[in-house]
Amino acid sequence: MKKHILFLIFISFGVWGCDDAHENLISLEPIRNAQCEPFVASVIFSWDKPENDNYYYTLVSYQTKEGKVLKKKISKFSTAPEDPKRVRAIVGGFTDIDEYEFTLVACGYDGTVSEPITVKGIPKDKSEAKDYVISTVNVEPISEGATVSWTNETNVGVELVLNYIDKTHKEQEVRFDATETKSENITNLAIEKPVDITIYAVNKEDGNQSASQTVTITPLLTQEDQVIPGAEYILSSYYGTLNMMTLTYNTPMKNEYTIMTSGNDPYVYTKLAQQPRGTTLVFRYKSTKKMSFQIFFMPRGQAPGPYQQVVTVPAAKEWTTFSYDYSAIIKKAGWGNAGDHLRLDFGSVANVQMEVRNMIFK
Repeated sequence: MKKHILFLIFISFGVWGCDDAHENLISLEPIRNAQCEPFVASVIFSWDKPENDNYYYTLVSYQTKEGKVLKKKISKFSTAPEDPKRVRAIVGGFTDIDEYEFTLVACGYDGTVSEPITVKGIPKDKSEAKDYVISTVNVEPISEGATVSWTNETNVGVELVLNYIDKTHKEQEVRFDATETKSENITNLAIEKPVDITIYAVNKEDGNQSASQTVTITPLLTQEDQVIPGAEYILSSYYGTLNMMTLTYNTPMKNEYTIMTSGNDPYVYTKLAQQPRGTTLVFRYKSTKKMSFQIFFMPRGQAPGPYQQVVTVPAAKEWTTFSYDYSAIIKKAGWGNAGDHLRLDFGSVANVQMEVRNMIFK
């Protein structure tokens, strides 16, 4: 989506020292090239920033329909990011679309002022807030999710509504308060495939909604999906006979593979080429069925014995993270040196398919 950002500032109501020009010394140049653009429940002012070092701020004053005079102070630092030589700011809070006449006076640090100038402007109806906010929405992919950001410089109440399918294939509707400029994350999205996110904005006051827009993103891989250079991934090699299972490598570096069980005691042996990086086993997987994942820890030269642990691995249609800390059993076994062995048992049921990615001790 197109992201429309204005670096604009609402200025609080108030009265300052140069609110009555006739009581101050007129020595500053008047505001030049002033423009007043319609905006939602407000107007956008811009003018050339005075070059006088004494210039401090501009006092904007106008009269409401009830006859009340309002004054706003706009700092010289409220510059437009695309043009630092232009001051730009929003004057907001209008509830109608009538024409207003604004008086602009430049004020100095020493209390001096400029001759006033007048500019006319018409605010847009605040009902257009929904359309303004939806036009600023931007969606960026993150790990297993997306960051949704938007701009709302009007302070008019708006809500964003997002609809999408999560990685469990469930329809989700998420609502964010978009009354102020902000960003929020949505999570639990499937990785490595496009996800459609439909978004629309709703005015809080009248309930009217904008046209919807659909954004298609591909969520990023998780940290566990990313390859660590030089790391040893478990089962990137194995020895001996595969018992009641097959193992097919899916990548040249053998960090990803598919296991298919064919009996009630599927297992494989492997050994460490280097000392592991830690005691927590982490990997990404998909599995057609739940399984009891059993590991035997065997220091070099020992057969499978008492140093083993069983952990349940749930079935998963989408890539899911497995993480388990084996520090207690590893300490008991005295396991963890180059040349030490592992036996990995993948449940006790035939015809289970399991895809594994980046199995590593961290």
